[in-house]
Amino acid sequence: MGEIIYLRDQHFAEFHDKCFLLLSASNHIELSRQLTKTLHHMLVTKNTPVALYHYLPTGQLRLIYYFSFGSNIEYEDEISSIRSFEALSHSQLTYYALNGEHETWGYVAHPPSSYIGSTHWISSLVDIAMHQLGLLSAKCIDRQQAKLKTSRRLLSKDIHLFTNIEEILDRHRQRWRDIFHACGICLASQGALHRFGHCPSDHQLLQQLSWLSNDAEQTDVIEFEGSHQGSLAVKLSLAGTHHGWLLLFRDQPFTNKHVDSAIHRALSCWLTYEARMARVLADDLALTIAALEISHTNRQFITTAQQLASLKPAIHSAPRAVTSAEQNNK
Repeated sequence: MGEIIYLRDQHFAEFHDKCFLLLSASNHIELSRQLTKTLHHMLVTKNTPVALYHYLPTGQLRLIYYFSFGSNIEYEDEISSIRSFEALSHSQLTYYALNGEHETWGYVAHPPSSYIGSTHWISSLVDIAMHQLGLLSAKCIDRQQAKLKTSRRLLSKDIHLFTNIEEILDRHRQRWRDIFHACGICLASQGALHRFGHCPSDHQLLQQLSWLSNDAEQTDVIEFEGSHQGSLAVKLSLAGTHHGWLLLFRDQPFTNKHVDSAIHRALSCWLTYEARMARVLADDLALTIAALEISHTNRQFITTAQQLASLKPAIHSAPRAVTSAEQNNK
C-alpha cells in the first residue's frame, strides 16, 4: 500500500473519512461507488465524471461503474466506447491502474480536470481501494466456492433420485439464484428452455441463443450488452459434446438520472470471478445432463431386453412351418 501523505489542504479534510468508507465497503458495488465518488470529490471540478473499468482475462475492459453529479456530454461517448487498455491509453482520459498482487484488476479514469494537488493522494486512494478489492474478492470467491461445493454434492445425489432435468432444476434453482445474486436463470438444453425467476421473454431468449449459435468466435462465457444487458451465457460442454447453454440474468447495476443511456448500455453486470464460478456450475450441469442421458439410455436398453425376454416363450411355442422336403419324406 502506498504511503499516505499528510498535507494541510482543505480539499482533503475528509480524506481519512473517505478512506474508512472504502475499507468498510461490504461488496464490489459499494466499493466502486465510494471509490468513484471520493475521486470525484478530490478532482475539484464537480462535473468531472469518474469511470471504473474491470480488466477481463481476454484483455478487454468493461465499464462497471460510473459516477457524476453533472452532465459532461463531451466525454460520455469516449468513456462508454472504451473496450481495451490500448483504447484507454490513447484516449484523453487520465487513468490509474488498480494493480493486484498477481494481476491488474482494472482502471479508474476521468477526463482532464482542474486538480492540481499532489498525486500521492490519488495513489494512496487507489492503493486502499485495491487492498479492499482483494479482500472482497477473496471473501466472495470462498463463499461462492463453498456454496457450489454443496450444490455439486447434492447434484450427484439427485442424479440417482430424479429421472429428468426439470426435477433437478426445480430442486436447485433458488439455491443457484442466491449464489449468483441472479434475478433469473434459464437452461437451454435439448431444444427446450427451462426458465425460472425473472427472465427475458422466450422471443428474446431465442434471439440470444441464435446469436450464440451463429457466433463462430464465441468463448465459453459471454456477457451480452445493449438490449440484452445483464445476461451471462455459459456453454454447457463435456468431452467435446455441446449440451446447451446456462443463462444467468441480472437487473442493471444501478440507475442514475444523471447518467446518459449510452453509459448505461456499456455497463457490465458481471465480474470475472463470478463468470468463473458460473463456468463451474455449467460444468456440473453438463455432467448431470450427460449422466441423465446415460441413465435414460440404460433404462431403454433394460426395457428392450425385458420385452425381448418376454417374447421368447411365445417364439418357442409358435407352430413351425413345414418345409417341402419334410412333406416329401412323409
